Amino acid sequence: MEAVKAVDFNPKFRDKVAELLKSYDFSNCLNCGMCTAGCPYTDLVESFDPRKFIRKVLLGMEEAAYADPYMWFCNMCEHCTVECPMNVNIAALVKSIRSMWDKDKIAGRLQELDKERTASDNLPSTGLVALVDVNKCAACLTCVRLCPVEAPQIHNGAAVIDPVLCKGCGICAGECPNKAITVLGYYELMLKNMDSLIAGWSI
Repeated sequence: MEAVKAVDFNPKFRDKVAELLKSYDFSNCLNCGMCTAGCPYTDLVESFDPRKFIRKVLLGMEEAAYADPYMWFCNMCEHCTVECPMNVNIAALVKSIRSMWDKDKIAGRLQELDKERTASDNLPSTGLVALVDVNKCAACLTCVRLCPVEAPQIHNGAAVIDPVLCKGCGICAGECPNKAITVLGYYELMLKNMDSLIAGWSI
């Protein structure tokens, strides 16, 4: 692990975030990790940890906070806030820091993100996509209600997820009561589709 230097800390950054949040006190964080346990992205994106992100903000680690994957993959579902025993509104924290981002001056990995999608508040893709097992789907509308990009729709009595709209966040898979949804890589999905086609062929 790389050592953190004193020059990495910027108390003014922390104070500016606190001013933007106003009614929300993110310093109440106990570092318990319940937010990470509740986040649907944690198992899908490497180094994705809301708890560590909050610590970076509290310590004033501005550059580290902006470079954290959590900053840009968070979709404001607020599962983390529901799990937090101190009711820290992490989604509001992320939103306030995003509003402070100087897109013209901060270089590096962040500029590689699609600027149009970022500006329109669309989620960056994880490279994953959700797939529904129609034999298990009860058409309960849970996925339709929870999806932040409206990728699932009900068709012929079962949910169908648009792979173009789907960002692979995994919320639908985590909340589906029948466990009818899995999140796959695009390559895996392509192979599954090929298997389905081959199974339907007859000689």
